Amino acid sequence: MDAKVIMSDLTERNAFKNCFLDGPLNICLYHTLRWFHREIICEKLGITSAESLRCLALVSKLAYAKSNKEFDTHWAEIKATERNSVIKYLKLNWLPIKHQWVACFEDEALNLEENTNNRLESTFSKIKSICSKYASLLQFFPEFFSVLRTLQYKRNHHYLMVSARKLVENQHHDLSVQQYAQHLTPYVFQFVHTQMDLSKASKTENVTREPGETFEIKSSGDLITATSFSCTC
Repeated sequence: MDAKVIMSDLTERNAFKNCFLDGPLNICLYHTLRWFHREIICEKLGITSAESLRCLALVSKLAYAKSNKEFDTHWAEIKATERNSVIKYLKLNWLPIKHQWVACFEDEALNLEENTNNRLESTFSKIKSICSKYASLLQFFPEFFSVLRTLQYKRNHHYLMVSARKLVENQHHDLSVQQYAQHLTPYVFQFVHTQMDLSKASKTENVTREPGETFEIKSSGDLITATSFSCTC
Protein backbone atom coordinates (compact mmCIF):
# COMPACT_ATOMS: atom_id res chain seq x y z
CA MET A 1 0.00 0.00 0.00
CA ASP A 2 1.20 3.53 -0.78
CA ALA A 3 2.27 5.63 2.17
CA LYS A 4 1.88 9.34 2.62
CA VAL A 5 4.04 11.59 4.78
CA ILE A 6 3.17 15.25 5.28
CA MET A 7 5.94 17.43 6.66
CA SER A 8 6.73 21.12 6.36
CA ASP A 9 10.34 21.38 7.53
CA LEU A 10 12.97 20.74 4.84
CA THR A 11 15.28 18.78 7.15
CA GLU A 12 12.47 16.54 8.37
CA ARG A 13 11.25 15.97 4.80
CA ASN A 14 14.68 14.80 3.71
CA ALA A 15 14.93 12.50 6.73
CA PHE A 16 11.59 10.86 5.97
CA LYS A 17 12.47 10.60 2.30
CA ASN A 18 15.64 8.71 3.17
CA CYS A 19 13.77 6.34 5.51
CA PHE A 20 10.69 5.71 3.33
CA LEU A 21 12.20 5.33 -0.12
CA ASP A 22 9.05 3.95 -1.78
CA GLY A 23 6.53 6.28 -0.11
CA PRO A 24 5.34 9.47 -1.85
CA LEU A 25 6.16 12.62 0.07
CA ASN A 26 3.56 15.41 0.26
CA ILE A 27 3.91 18.83 1.82
CA CYS A 28 1.26 20.18 4.17
CA LEU A 29 -0.92 22.65 2.24
CA TYR A 30 -1.18 25.02 5.20
CA HIS A 31 2.60 25.26 5.58
CA THR A 32 3.03 25.58 1.81
CA LEU A 33 0.76 28.63 1.64
CA ARG A 34 2.35 30.12 4.74
CA TRP A 35 5.79 29.71 3.18
CA PHE A 36 4.61 31.51 0.03
CA HIS A 37 3.43 34.44 2.16
CA ARG A 38 6.89 34.59 3.75
CA GLU A 39 8.85 34.49 0.51
CA ILE A 40 6.75 36.27 -2.13
CA ILE A 41 7.04 39.69 -0.56
CA CYS A 42 8.32 43.08 -1.62
CA GLU A 43 11.61 42.97 0.32
CA LYS A 44 12.77 39.57 -0.96
CA LEU A 45 11.65 39.64 -4.60
CA GLY A 46 11.69 43.36 -5.37
CA ILE A 47 8.00 43.70 -6.24
CA THR A 48 5.30 46.11 -5.17
CA SER A 49 2.68 45.33 -2.55
CA ALA A 50 -0.05 45.04 -5.19
CA GLU A 51 2.10 42.71 -7.28
CA SER A 52 2.78 40.59 -4.21
CA LEU A 53 -0.93 40.18 -3.47
CA ARG A 54 -1.65 39.36 -7.12
CA CYS A 55 1.09 36.73 -7.29
CA LEU A 56 0.06 35.17 -3.98
CA ALA A 57 -3.51 34.79 -5.23
CA LEU A 58 -2.29 33.06 -8.40
CA VAL A 59 0.12 30.80 -6.52
CA SER A 60 -2.71 29.77 -4.19
CA LYS A 61 -4.71 28.77 -7.26
CA LEU A 62 -1.74 26.63 -8.33
CA ALA A 63 -1.79 24.78 -5.01
CA TYR A 64 -5.54 24.10 -5.24
CA ALA A 65 -5.50 23.08 -8.94
CA LYS A 66 -7.66 19.99 -9.43
CA SER A 67 -6.29 18.99 -12.83
CA ASN A 68 -3.14 19.28 -14.91
CA LYS A 69 -4.97 21.58 -17.32
CA GLU A 70 -6.05 23.88 -14.50
CA PHE A 71 -2.46 23.95 -13.19
CA ASP A 72 -1.14 24.92 -16.64
CA THR A 73 -3.76 27.67 -16.92
CA HIS A 74 -2.78 29.27 -13.58
CA TRP A 75 0.92 28.90 -14.36
CA ALA A 76 0.35 30.75 -17.65
CA GLU A 77 -1.38 33.52 -15.68
CA ILE A 78 1.66 33.82 -13.41
CA LYS A 79 4.01 34.06 -16.39
CA ALA A 80 1.71 36.69 -17.91
CA THR A 81 2.42 38.97 -14.92
CA GLU A 82 6.03 39.20 -16.16
CA ARG A 83 7.30 39.29 -12.59
CA ASN A 84 10.59 37.56 -13.38
CA SER A 85 11.74 37.35 -9.76
CA VAL A 86 8.58 35.47 -8.77
CA ILE A 87 8.71 33.19 -11.80
CA LYS A 88 12.38 32.41 -11.17
CA TYR A 89 11.70 31.67 -7.49
CA LEU A 90 8.88 29.24 -8.34
CA LYS A 91 10.85 27.53 -11.11
CA LEU A 92 13.85 27.05 -8.86
CA ASN A 93 12.16 25.96 -5.63
CA TRP A 94 8.63 24.70 -6.27
CA LEU A 95 7.99 23.50 -9.81
CA PRO A 96 10.52 20.62 -9.55
CA ILE A 97 8.53 19.26 -6.58
CA LYS A 98 5.02 20.19 -7.74
CA HIS A 99 3.85 16.60 -7.14
CA GLN A 100 4.39 17.23 -3.41
CA TRP A 101 2.19 20.32 -2.95
CA VAL A 102 -0.25 20.71 -5.88
CA ALA A 103 -3.65 19.10 -5.18
CA CYS A 104 -4.06 17.28 -8.50
CA PHE A 105 -0.60 15.69 -8.27
CA GLU A 106 -0.91 14.86 -4.56
CA ASP A 107 -4.11 12.93 -5.24
CA GLU A 108 -2.18 10.51 -7.45
CA ALA A 109 -1.03 8.88 -4.20
CA LEU A 110 -3.28 7.16 -1.67
CA ASN A 111 -3.72 10.14 0.64
CA LEU A 112 -7.37 9.67 1.72
CA GLU A 113 -7.94 13.29 0.61
CA GLU A 114 -5.73 14.59 3.41
CA ASN A 115 -3.60 17.57 2.39
CA THR A 116 -2.58 18.95 5.79
CA ASN A 117 -1.03 17.55 8.95
CA ASN A 118 -3.67 19.11 11.22
CA ARG A 119 -4.68 15.75 12.69
CA LEU A 120 -1.09 14.93 13.53
CA GLU A 121 -0.57 18.35 15.07
CA SER A 122 -3.74 17.86 17.12
CA THR A 123 -2.41 14.56 18.48
CA PHE A 124 0.95 16.17 19.31
CA SER A 125 -0.86 18.95 21.14
CA LYS A 126 -2.73 16.45 23.32
CA ILE A 127 0.48 14.56 24.08
CA LYS A 128 2.31 17.74 25.07
CA SER A 129 -0.57 18.84 27.29
CA ILE A 130 -0.38 15.61 29.33
CA CYS A 131 3.24 14.49 29.20
CA SER A 132 5.72 16.45 31.29
CA LYS A 133 8.36 18.31 29.30
CA TYR A 134 11.44 17.07 31.16
CA ALA A 135 10.04 13.76 32.42
CA SER A 136 12.14 10.66 32.90
CA LEU A 137 11.27 7.51 30.95
CA LEU A 138 9.62 6.03 34.03
CA GLN A 139 7.30 9.05 34.21
CA PHE A 140 6.89 9.61 30.47
CA PHE A 141 5.58 6.21 29.38
CA PRO A 142 2.66 5.98 31.85
CA GLU A 143 1.58 9.47 30.80
CA PHE A 144 2.04 8.67 27.12
CA PHE A 145 0.04 5.44 27.28
CA SER A 146 -2.66 7.30 29.19
CA VAL A 147 -3.00 9.69 26.24
CA LEU A 148 -3.17 6.80 23.77
CA ARG A 149 -5.89 5.06 25.80
CA THR A 150 -7.91 8.26 25.98
CA LEU A 151 -7.65 8.79 22.22
CA GLN A 152 -8.70 5.19 21.63
CA TYR A 153 -11.71 5.57 23.95
CA LYS A 154 -12.69 8.74 22.09
CA ARG A 155 -12.51 7.00 18.71
CA ASN A 156 -14.52 4.04 20.01
CA HIS A 157 -17.16 6.38 21.44
CA HIS A 158 -17.46 8.20 18.11
CA TYR A 159 -17.79 4.88 16.25
CA LEU A 160 -20.47 3.60 18.64
CA MET A 161 -22.46 6.83 18.40
CA VAL A 162 -22.42 6.66 14.59
CA SER A 163 -23.43 2.99 14.65
CA ALA A 164 -26.25 3.63 17.12
CA ARG A 165 -27.92 6.29 15.01
CA LYS A 166 -31.10 5.11 13.38
CA LEU A 167 -33.34 6.87 10.92
CA VAL A 168 -36.59 7.85 12.59
CA GLU A 169 -39.52 7.38 10.23
CA ASN A 170 -42.79 9.13 10.83
CA GLN A 171 -45.48 6.50 10.33
CA HIS A 172 -48.13 9.20 10.15
CA HIS A 173 -46.99 10.19 6.67
CA ASP A 174 -48.35 8.59 3.52
CA LEU A 175 -46.13 6.13 1.69
CA SER A 176 -45.46 8.66 -1.07
CA VAL A 177 -44.32 11.21 1.50
CA GLN A 178 -42.11 8.69 3.33
CA GLN A 179 -40.25 8.01 0.10
CA TYR A 180 -39.13 11.65 0.05
CA ALA A 181 -38.12 11.43 3.71
CA GLN A 182 -35.76 8.54 2.97
CA HIS A 183 -33.71 10.63 0.54
CA LEU A 184 -33.84 14.12 2.06
CA THR A 185 -32.47 15.65 5.21
CA PRO A 186 -35.06 16.50 7.88
CA TYR A 187 -34.55 20.22 7.26
CA VAL A 188 -35.23 19.96 3.51
CA PHE A 189 -38.02 17.43 3.98
CA GLN A 190 -40.11 19.86 6.04
CA PHE A 191 -40.36 22.20 3.02
CA VAL A 192 -41.36 19.36 0.70
CA HIS A 193 -43.88 18.10 3.23
CA THR A 194 -45.43 21.57 3.57
CA GLN A 195 -45.82 21.91 -0.18
CA MET A 196 -47.38 18.45 -0.48
CA ASP A 197 -49.91 19.32 2.23
CA LEU A 198 -50.76 22.50 0.35
CA SER A 199 -51.20 20.57 -2.89
CA LYS A 200 -53.63 18.19 -1.17
CA ALA A 201 -55.61 21.13 0.16
CA SER A 202 -56.18 22.46 -3.37
CA LYS A 203 -59.61 21.67 -4.76
CA THR A 204 -59.93 20.37 -8.30
CA GLU A 205 -62.92 22.63 -8.99
CA ASN A 206 -60.58 25.61 -8.62
CA VAL A 207 -58.36 24.38 -11.46
CA THR A 208 -58.94 25.66 -14.99
CA ARG A 209 -57.15 24.12 -17.95
CA GLU A 210 -55.91 26.58 -20.54
CA PRO A 211 -54.51 25.95 -24.06
CA GLY A 212 -50.92 24.69 -24.28
CA GLU A 213 -51.02 22.41 -21.22
CA THR A 214 -51.34 25.41 -18.91
CA PHE A 215 -53.42 25.36 -15.73
CA GLU A 216 -54.80 28.23 -13.68
CA ILE A 217 -55.42 27.54 -10.02
CA LYS A 218 -57.29 29.77 -7.58
CA SER A 219 -55.65 29.46 -4.19
CA SER A 220 -56.13 31.75 -1.17
CA GLY A 221 -57.36 34.55 -3.39
CA ASP A 222 -54.38 34.32 -5.74
CA LEU A 223 -54.39 33.07 -9.31
CA ILE A 224 -51.55 30.63 -9.94
CA THR A 225 -50.46 29.63 -13.43
CA ALA A 226 -48.71 26.29 -13.70
CA THR A 227 -47.27 24.08 -16.44
CA SER A 228 -45.36 20.81 -16.34
CA PHE A 229 -42.12 22.84 -16.09
CA SER A 230 -42.94 25.99 -14.12
CA CYS A 231 -45.25 27.53 -11.57
CA THR A 232 -45.96 31.10 -10.47
CA CYS A 233 -46.68 30.13 -6.88
